[in-house]
Amino acid sequence: MKKLIALIIALVSVCVLVGCSFVAVEGGVLLKDGHVTTISITSLPEGYEYTFRGEDAKSIIDYLQNLNLTPYSKANDYTGMAWIISIEYETGEIVRVCHSCNKLISADDGPWYEMTYEEANRIHTLLDGLSIS
Repeated sequence: MKKLIALIIALVSVCVLVGCSFVAVEGGVLLKDGHVTTISITSLPEGYEYTFRGEDAKSIIDYLQNLNLTPYSKANDYTGMAWIISIEYETGEIVRVCHSCNKLISADDGPWYEMTYEEANRIHTLLDGLSIS
């Protein structure tokens, strides 16, 4: 029993040292249930690229889960910059969220939703704060 406890403590210590952590996600409109291992964010047009794990990834998940979304049917009416948020789960599955034009958001070519400008614009502040650390 003591060996088992020591082994578990050692494994947890190794995970902490090498930075492997998981964020528990409770599904929702844009996300699926599961443990997130990595979040990669790129911009279109290209120019920005970020990768987050651990607490930084949790900040992105919290942001996505707390958006007030309204169904939107005219997504093709907008053009402009987009953030592509690739959320990789422990199972290897990847959900791609398109955060577009500081107004619209969709996951895996699903339906589009409208966000308030203030909510949509928060992603810039969030990325600036996380990319510094």
